[in-house]
Amino acid sequence: VPVLQGRKRVVIEPGSVLMAHRSHQIARGFDLKPIMVASGQEWRRPDLIKQLDAPWIVPVNFPQAPSLKEKADWDAVSLDLLRQWDWAPENPSLLVAMGKRVSLSLHGLHDRKAFRKRVKQAIDRGLDRGAALAGLTTIPAELCQLSESMGTLSPGKLANLIVVEGDYFDPEA
Repeated sequence: VPVLQGRKRVVIEPGSVLMAHRSHQIARGFDLKPIMVASGQEWRRPDLIKQLDAPWIVPVNFPQAPSLKEKADWDAVSLDLLRQWDWAPENPSLLVAMGKRVSLSLHGLHDRKAFRKRVKQAIDRGLDRGAALAGLTTIPAELCQLSESMGTLSPGKLANLIVVEGDYFDPEA
């Protein structure tokens, strides 16, 4: 009932680009304003994603190419899988370029210490540093409807500080 009355947001994790499009259509049928969780494959159908009027939670659990010891092992790797490894870090910048609000997330990332490394990968593949910072601060606060109490460093707001010598987006800092 709170969802249907617009008092509570709906987060949809569709699992694929086609299901993102379908689930967004269903949500719109109920006059809901969903938050979509990226599958990491939005690059496959940017035409469908562009149509969706929704903010995105983007997990940075990008698939990593395995280390295959033998050259012949690479013959068994499909072109589709190679494209997934290649395109995944570019997904956040693609969504931002389409005008989507993007929140970066640890969701699905088994090694939480790799978070900054993965965010750096996204930056190296075109994600603007300002968009990355907003995706870690102001946009998550907005999506959780907590902008009044967190998301920026302002008097009276809650804050968690991370002190880094150097650039936060440098995993070695």
